[in-house]
Parts: sequence; structure tokens; C-alpha cells
Amino acid sequence: MNKIDIINQSDITFDRNIFEQIFLWMKQEFVFQDNAECCLKLSSDDEIKNLNNVYRGKNSKTDVLSFPYEIPNIPFKGDIIIDINTADKQKGNKTIQKEVYELFIHGLLHLAGMDHLNKKEQLRMQLYETKYNIKLEEYLKNRG
Repeated sequence: MNKIDIINQSDITFDRNIFEQIFLWMKQEFVFQDNAECCLKLSSDDEIKNLNNVYRGKNSKTDVLSFPYEIPNIPFKGDIIIDINTADKQKGNKTIQKEVYELFIHGLLHLAGMDHLNKKEQLRMQLYETKYNIKLEEYLKNRG
């Protein structure tokens, strides 16, 4: 069983099934535990700025933060927080929903152990992001 707890503090509606599908794809590729869980918080306040300052030493907003957990015998991968306002500003021609789904992919890649601190890691992460963003695009088109 996959479990995603979603806390949506925004006024924007998102399709839970899309988050669950993305989580399933990632679980299959990165062999998350069978009972893997993730908590996703969609925030529209200054919470992400405060967390970015506390945990990364950066006193600024960011689009997504991931907090992986490695607790023995606990099937939990971690928390992801996405700032809706930042996502909205950077979405370009995409819908806010598509931007947030892509940020969820980015956050899950961090939970899978990837990062973008050096060029090699950045390129690896970009390849996976591209792969899953294409899968997402196809999935959304097939849903109608």
C-alpha cells in the first residue's frame, strides 16, 4: 500500500490520484518500501521561508523542500513541502497544478536520495525529472 497524506493550505484544487500515480511510478523505480508513506504539504504562507532558513541556512523562499526520514522498520520516506505562491510565479505557460505535480516529482527524487549539489548529481537528477515529467504529460493527456 502506498500512502500520501496531503495537507492543502491553498484554495487551489489538486487531483489526489495524480499525486498517487507519481508516487507509484517513483516507488517502482526506486524500490521504496512496500508500505512507503509520504506527507505532502501545499503551503501558501511564509512557512517554507522559515524552514529553508532553519534547515538550509537560506533566508529566502524556495519552491519545494524535502525532508527524508530513514527510521529502521518504519515504512516512511519523508515530508515534502511545496510553496504554492512560488510555484505560481515560476509556472510559465503551465497550469499551477502541473507545476506542483512536477515539483512533487522533484521532491520525491530528493526522498529517493538524489540531490543537485554538484554538476554530476544535477545532471542525474535532471534526467530523472525529464523522464517523469514526460510520463506525467502522457498520463495527463490520456486522462482527457
